[in-house]
Amino acid sequence: MHWNFEAVNAFLALLAVAVNFTFAAMVILRSSRSRVYNTFTLVCVSLIVWNFGDFMVYASGHDLWPKAGMGSPTAWKYYSSSGSTMAVAFLFHFICAIGKNIEKNTGWILTVYIGALFLAVSSPLALYSERIAVFVDGYSWNILFVIFLVPFVIAGLTILVRHMIQAPTREERSRWWFTLVAILITVVTGLTDLLQKFQVPIPPLGHLGSVVGPSFLAFGVFKHRDFFDVLTRTRRKLEAINEIAAGIAHEIRNPLTAIKGAVRLQELKTRDGNWEEAHRYQGIIIDEINRLDGILAGFMDFTKPIHLEKTKIHVGDLLRRTLEMASLEPDMIQLNVTETGNIPECEIDPSLMRQVFINIIQNSLDACGSSGQLNIAVEWTPPRARIVFTDNGPGFNSQELGRVMEPFFTTKKSGMGLGLAICRRIVSAHGGKFEIGNDLQGGAIVAVSLEAAPHTADQ
Repeated sequence: MHWNFEAVNAFLALLAVAVNFTFAAMVILRSSRSRVYNTFTLVCVSLIVWNFGDFMVYASGHDLWPKAGMGSPTAWKYYSSSGSTMAVAFLFHFICAIGKNIEKNTGWILTVYIGALFLAVSSPLALYSERIAVFVDGYSWNILFVIFLVPFVIAGLTILVRHMIQAPTREERSRWWFTLVAILITVVTGLTDLLQKFQVPIPPLGHLGSVVGPSFLAFGVFKHRDFFDVLTRTRRKLEAINEIAAGIAHEIRNPLTAIKGAVRLQELKTRDGNWEEAHRYQGIIIDEINRLDGILAGFMDFTKPIHLEKTKIHVGDLLRRTLEMASLEPDMIQLNVTETGNIPECEIDPSLMRQVFINIIQNSLDACGSSGQLNIAVEWTPPRARIVFTDNGPGFNSQELGRVMEPFFTTKKSGMGLGLAICRRIVSAHGGKFEIGNDLQGGAIVAVSLEAAPHTADQ
């Protein structure tokens, strides 16, 4: 067999089939059935059809196997074109899914599917109609591909860039970066095959991109497997449940031990007729029962479903009312509240979000003491309003920072360690983001990001 670029490209296409098949199988076996994973599986399938079709164009034209049942190079070329066309539609749908923009872009998603289906169906129909074959083999089909589908490729990449820039944490930016680069490689190399059809003197690199792009994304998924791998996430949830059970047992054991000892001592004092001491132990029993009630109430707050009663409100106004309700004494902590940008309304549950703010402020009070300083900044970083709490306390060491939002983990001498875990649940229920870190100037920083109400975000 004469080894040339055409042969190398054909076997790169076969390698791309294997890579995308493997990745699609991993997604099916180790992920949830959400739209993100379903649409990505369809992207892989379309790339498999495209690459296998191009490989068979070469194979059937060069007698790699017996021709019986193999089909003609022309037929495989048409099937290949269908795969590359649907890849664009699935890719745009996938990008909207990972960016959680499905509802907002439903019309555009339907539009790209209509255009892609028209081109994908017309390609194999060329086998049965000479007029359609002239349309597909000429420039018309490729021009329509450029007009209908390339703008959606550009729009999808723009969405990815915007999400990467707006990502609030380094880890999330890293996830978006891997996705962006992988899709950029796949798209740019795929466009070289399209340019070849317009007689542009450029080597076709689409099949190489179909190997490198998904492989790069696979590396990114492996790097962030705790986020992507549903089995890993399930194991983490089971580990969290075990920690919660251990935490409850630990929290309940202490008051029960105190009650048991107080009951025994109360009985002894009652026998001796020492009613004053017996009454004191009775008070201890009541206090410990109240403590148990508080533990169970906190646990119920953490486990019960969050029911949101949303209303449109400016988070700056809600924050100011929260500070008034908190009744902070002037000498307890120095408060500085700033608001930057024309911040629109957010659609939130004021009562629950007030609970989040109070909990964060109380944690800063506990950490900083009477000489503390708490800066609160309300910022507009489209499409989110961001409330940033920065104190001058001791902050967190690396071990604490990794566990501070875990249930029952606390750096305080007292407390259950459920406050921040509940805050994160409340913010997540709103579709927002709750982040904790250390300020570069020292102290802790807590950020709450909430999406603006749809009609106000566009103003």
